[in-house]
Amino acid sequence: MAFAGLSEWWRDKNGPDDAPAIISCSIITTSAGQDMDGIHDRMPVILDPAAFDVWLDPENDDTGKLTSLLRAAPVGTVQHHPVSQRVGNVRHDDATLIDPK
Repeated sequence: MAFAGLSEWWRDKNGPDDAPAIISCSIITTSAGQDMDGIHDRMPVILDPAAFDVWLDPENDDTGKLTSLLRAAPVGTVQHHPVSQRVGNVRHDDATLIDPK
């Protein structure tokens, strides 16, 4: 599963010339598809493997083609099941967190 995202590095124009670069990234979201509807109103854009080369091509400036990829994943892409409330606590970090409840 691959999410559509953006990354960038830049320098603060108001900082010193030797300031380290700022590296940032984000995951692009869209309205929830049928797999997520009822759980949340948004979801990450999940790219189809056939779109990887288009999305990752640094020379591609076809905003129409790129924007067309920013949609909810087809039904059946995401599966979900109830899990323990332990998932909501960062102190818990083990494989049992994803076991179906």
